[in-house]
Amino acid sequence: MQINVRKFANFFRVGQETLYFYSMKSRDYKREHAERRISILNGDGELIGVWGNLKKLCEDMKEQDGEFLSYSALSHRRADENPIRFKTGQKEYAVYIEKIR
Repeated sequence: MQINVRKFANFFRVGQETLYFYSMKSRDYKREHAERRISILNGDGELIGVWGNLKKLCEDMKEQDGEFLSYSALSHRRADENPIRFKTGQKEYAVYIEKIR
């Protein structure tokens, strides 16, 4: 495969002029830190655990309780209610999602 260097150079120059290649922003660590959240799980009024990741919480609990809600179900409900309350065959769960300050 042969590459036309002149066309590539023109494409790269146009990219620099329009900032196509340089429009990607660096990570904003302050904003990311401000948006960090923890998930606290209660089952029948008892503290089960604290997770830094909602997906990991769902994976861990799916091993213990096969009827536990999936990550997609919890993440859709997260915008509507806090705590997220639901009942499986074994327990009544409450998932609190809190910001870290």
